[in-house]
Amino acid sequence: MEDAQRWSVTYTKHVKQKRKVYQDGFLELQSSRHKVMLLDEWDKLLESRFVKKDDLIKSGETLAFDCYLVDIGELCGGYKPASTLNQGKDGKVEEKSGSFYSSNSQNRKSAFGRGKGRVICLSPSQKMIRDFKKSEMNKFGSSPSYVDITKSSTT
Repeated sequence: MEDAQRWSVTYTKHVKQKRKVYQDGFLELQSSRHKVMLLDEWDKLLESRFVKKDDLIKSGETLAFDCYLVDIGELCGGYKPASTLNQGKDGKVEEKSGSFYSSNSQNRKSAFGRGKGRVICLSPSQKMIRDFKKSEMNKFGSSPSYVDITKSSTT
């Protein structure tokens, strides 16, 4: 799984409807196995299939699964496939691949994400929200009328 690539995507179950409701997720391509996997934003596997010869998997393209329609967004640059090391009873180190969620986590936060140097891959809607919040903070935080109101109320 060392050759995996990961994109942030938006996907919908409404394949045939005119009005589609999209959700954020990820698309993971394992080129050695010629397999593509659709994951939700919590890295839960939704669907997987083998890549066809006519499939074009790159940013800006649309990919159709049996039950999902996927719009591919940006490539997550610093993504490394999920793998953890566990030591067995005999002292040998076993490698396990899979999710980093701890079994007792109720709020589904990633146990892997607690370390420093984590690469954050935001979905397109999360980027829009972040940019909107920044613009609102700049608009209201540095406004001259806002400064005048606070000065006049303190004097």
